[in-house]
Amino acid sequence: MGWTDSLRYFKGAAANHGIDSLKKQQRSDDGLPLKAKIGSLVQLQISPFIRASGAGSLVSGPTEDDTVIRAIAHVKLDYPGDIYRYYLSVGDDGEESEKFIQVVQNDQGDIVELMYCSRLVRFIPETVEDQQAFTGENGEGLGQKTYTLWRDQLSEYGFADTVLTPVFGDNEQLDYIRDTGDGDYVPPFNGSEIRIDDAQGVHGQEQDIWFVPYVRSLSDGSQEFLLITTSVVKSHDGDNSKRSIFVDFMVGILIEKERITIQ
Repeated sequence: MGWTDSLRYFKGAAANHGIDSLKKQQRSDDGLPLKAKIGSLVQLQISPFIRASGAGSLVSGPTEDDTVIRAIAHVKLDYPGDIYRYYLSVGDDGEESEKFIQVVQNDQGDIVELMYCSRLVRFIPETVEDQQAFTGENGEGLGQKTYTLWRDQLSEYGFADTVLTPVFGDNEQLDYIRDTGDGDYVPPFNGSEIRIDDAQGVHGQEQDIWFVPYVRSLSDGSQEFLLITTSVVKSHDGDNSKRSIFVDFMVGILIEKERITIQ
């Protein structure tokens, strides 16, 4: 049984055998990159975040509360290899900012990229046109060659001038370039994300996603990534009656493997 099926499997096991029997089942977070598990302690060197902030990044670094893996997601896209997200904060209730470490493996299982990401904005597309734009349904919108963040927009979302001024300076916009594919438009990656919130996979979330990474250069020559993901939630804790759609704008910076420890 693949790890991606664990949520469905353990929900069935819980229904048929009860929680006591479920606890005897094998953990559903075994065999993950960096030997991560739900509840693992995470240590991230602070120097990459200091450099990124000084170079004008919008990324929100980890706090004292962001030291434990709260949930783990497996992202399957029309993309070679695997993507895992180790959530330090899931941000489901809107009271906390979503933060995760994204681990990308190639087909051989080698880690080819580590990225720390924090949520900038969550947007709920309320019209059909907005939903189509953020899924690239009509061959436009998400997947275009560039994406622009405007200072006024972020200010409307509650970002203070003390945060925005070091990033924008005298400019009113930040321009990002699509980090995949050639041409003026490339359809978004499309797939699924299954997140488990406990070691047995009883609690979690399953969603269909459309995903495009964008990137810009910071003042020191390093890169900041803008990950735009449209999510259609299919089930939460096994309940498929709570369907919803939202768009997350995550900003991320690359992290060298030696700057992260997971125990």
